[in-house]
Amino acid sequence: MSDCLLRFIINGVKLNDSNSTLIFPAYNAQINMFKGENKFLLVPNTDFDFCTADGAFFGYVKVVDDINQIELDAIKNEVRQYIPILQEIIDYSRLPSCH
Repeated sequence: MSDCLLRFIINGVKLNDSNSTLIFPAYNAQINMFKGENKFLLVPNTDFDFCTADGAFFGYVKVVDDINQIELDAIKNEVRQYIPILQEIIDYSRLPSCH
């Protein structure tokens, strides 16, 4: 839900130098992962995507205003249509983008 704490847990398996960094373009941030549970806390107010630095793994998070009033089929359709774009450099941060 929008503006609520999101607990994100990603299990790091088969990590290497290319895929152990998660990029969050909407937050202009990157997080280094380790083997095992990687816990992240976010307070999103809009949809966002993320990917590994090498682009091998990506995801899209849909943020809704009210979890009790969602149109599940519309959200599934939006997620199905999500297409990750090849990485590029954003701003002056030198962080890759999922877009």
